Parts: sequence; C-alpha cells; structure tokens
Amino acid sequence: MAENEIRNIISAPFSLKLYTGLTSALIPILHISKPLLAMYGGFKDTVPERLGKFSPVLDDLESKRGDKPLLWIHAVSVGETSVAKVLIEAIRKQRPDCLIAVSVTTFTGRDYILKNFKPDALFFFPLDLYPVMKRLVKKLEPDCFLDIEIELWPNLFRALTEAGVPMALANGRISDRAAKPPSIAKCLYKWMYGAMDALFMRSPEDVMRAIALGAPKEKTHLAGNLKFASCGVPPSDEERNRIRKLLGIEDKGSLLVAGSTHPGEDEQIIDAWRTMVHEMVPSDLAPLQLVIAPRHLEQVDRIVGLINDAGFTPELWTDIRDNGRKKDGVGIFVINTIGELMNLYGAADIAFVGGSLIQRGGHNVLEPVAMGVPTMHGPSMANFHDIKNILGNAGLLYEIMDKDEFAATAVKILKEVDRADYLRRARDLISKQMQAQDMIADWVVGQL
Repeated sequence: MAENEIRNIISAPFSLKLYTGLTSALIPILHISKPLLAMYGGFKDTVPERLGKFSPVLDDLESKRGDKPLLWIHAVSVGETSVAKVLIEAIRKQRPDCLIAVSVTTFTGRDYILKNFKPDALFFFPLDLYPVMKRLVKKLEPDCFLDIEIELWPNLFRALTEAGVPMALANGRISDRAAKPPSIAKCLYKWMYGAMDALFMRSPEDVMRAIALGAPKEKTHLAGNLKFASCGVPPSDEERNRIRKLLGIEDKGSLLVAGSTHPGEDEQIIDAWRTMVHEMVPSDLAPLQLVIAPRHLEQVDRIVGLINDAGFTPELWTDIRDNGRKKDGVGIFVINTIGELMNLYGAADIAFVGGSLIQRGGHNVLEPVAMGVPTMHGPSMANFHDIKNILGNAGLLYEIMDKDEFAATAVKILKEVDRADYLRRARDLISKQMQAQDMIADWVVGQL
C-alpha cells in the first residue's frame, strides 16, 4: 500500500470510515436487488454500470491515452453539463491534447452532452461504493478531477486522495440546507471540503459557507457563476418568429412560457392563465398563449388532464411542431420533449421558472433572462440564491407569491416592460460576470 494511501486512511475521520463500511456492506444487497433497481426510471438499462461494470468507452479511452493528460469531470444533469461544456471549451483552448472524460448521473445530462459537445469519454457515474470508486480511479488514472457545483461523494473523494489526484469544485454552490448538515455528518463534510485542492465558488455567500464547513481559506476562491457563460444567446428574429407562428402568434398576441414546473405549480399556472385570458389581458395583447414545460416528462399526462379539467384543449409540442396547430385563437401547449425550452423562452414575452412556488429551491432563472425575457419566480429560490440576488438587484426578476400575484404581475409586465431595453440590460450584466471559466481553466491546466 502506498505511503500517501496509508496516511489518508489514518487521517480519515471516523464518520468517513463508518460511511465506507456501511456502503460496502450494501454491495451484496444491491447486486441481489438488480431487478428492482432496473425498474427505477433513473437507472433504466444502466444498473450494471452503476454497480461497477464499467462502460466499454473507458477501455477505448485507455487504448488511446498514450502520454496524453486526462481530465475527469463529473456533472449530474443538464445544468451541470452546460457548465462542463463551457469549461471544456476553455481548457481545450489551452491544452488541445488533453483527453476529457465526463461522468453524468441522469439521462437528460447524457442527452444534453450528446447533442451539444463531444468529450473523449462519456459514462454514467456509479453508486458511491468504495471498491467501485477505487477501481474506477485506477482505471481512469486522471491527472485532475473537477466536480461541478455541489456533488459530494465521500468514497470517490477518498479514492482520489489516496491516488494523489488533484481535485477541485467548480461553480461551487451550497444550499441553505447543505450549509447546516446534521451534527453526525459535520466531521465528514469538513473532511470532504478539506480534501479539495481548490474550490471555485459562485458567490461571496458560497465562499463563506464553504469555509464554515471546513474548506481551507487559501484554497477557496470567489470565481463567479459559470452559468452566466453557459446561458446562451437570444435566438435570431427569424427563429423567434418561426416559433411564435407555430403557436399562433403573428401580427398580435403574447406568449407566456412556464418552464421547469412541478406538481403544485401547474395547477396555479393554469388557474392564473385562465383568469388572465378571461378578465385581464387587453385586446391589443391577446390572444395570450401559454406553454408549460414540466421539469420531468412523466408529468405530461397529468398536466394534460389538469388542462382538460379546466375546460381547455391542450396541444402537445411535438404535434404542433410536426403538424401545425389544430385550431386558431387562444391556446395552451405542453412540452413533451427535452432540449426545446431555451428556444421557447427566446420566443416568449414573459417567463415563469418553476420549482419556486413550492418548496423545491427553484430552477435556473438566468436561462430566460439571458434570452431577454422578463422573468417571474416564486419565493423558494434557495438553490439559486446567488443568481436570484444578482438578477434581482438589477431589476431583471419579478417575485410572485401565489397564482393571484402571478396573473397581476404577468399582465403588468406585458403592459409596461420594454423588451429591447430589458434585453440590453440583461446582456450588459451577463457580460460582466463571465470570468470564472478562465480562472478554473488556468488552474486545471496547471495540474496537467
């Protein structure tokens, strides 16, 4: 056993040893439970890979490695993979010879990568089992590891530290809940944050929280938010008009896009839209079309049922995209695909971002703002507190508390906000935030 491995095991806190022991004890049970795990939608067709039967792409990576450096990036889902894309582009500018492997947790994260960029290897992240992580680190032999945003896996970190692999947290954020771990886990959190060689945090508040949890001050940096570099640009007028025409908005009319919605919000959105259509929207802004894009596609049928119960006839996005609208006039549409939301935001007059009218911590309000669309959100925004503060202080966000405020605020925005001025202010603010990718890329290149 290597000297640094022995040293790390000795210095590991009891809570880490306990976590490793408990998770290792689960391995036989997990293998016996493979059929049950396969029934879980998030694991479909990937159970062997999650339990340590590594993808053949890792063998291919090994065969073309040679003396090239290898960076391993872990990104959970779409939000994190969009950040990874920005970092990969910045790193490859400096080190085009560097091989990059990306692990993901979700199918949506994988699909985003396949559609938007090409790493040298793409694989599903295994369960955090120490023997599996130890074999994975040995197989990859990365020169550097980047963890995107908030994923903390004790057994992975243990395997990396034992192998002497430099690792950093990129676009780090710490939610209100994560900032106050239970007492039994405090030593484990302190060890994990202390094991990092660098932490590039999104906001001053995240810096303070990381240090309070055990991150060394000298290794914790305020880098800014990589979401600002990955948020994209507004669509062309041609693309915007194409989508609006599909939805029945041509010479006049307005479009409200509600994105990343959850149960408990869809009902309020439909009620608010019904009130707006029947009582509040002036004739020069009508018809007001509504698009609902649920966070999870399995909610589509439920939302269709809610709309039918409300007395409207919903249309699915794939139907109108492929065949055109079935009827004229006011309409309500449900998005039943992945990867369309940004273009729909770009075609909107007003947006609402879900996960915020219920206690979910919100979703990324920067996406519609970057498209130049005045954006509403609910009170629950703990997961995006830094973005909310930056955009809110610039007058680019509108907080609403319930369906009544939803309707009143939406109509007020439609009547009063100048979209060209809003877009200018949004792009000016975003351009001032785009420094994080160069800071992180410089650090990574220094480790290769």
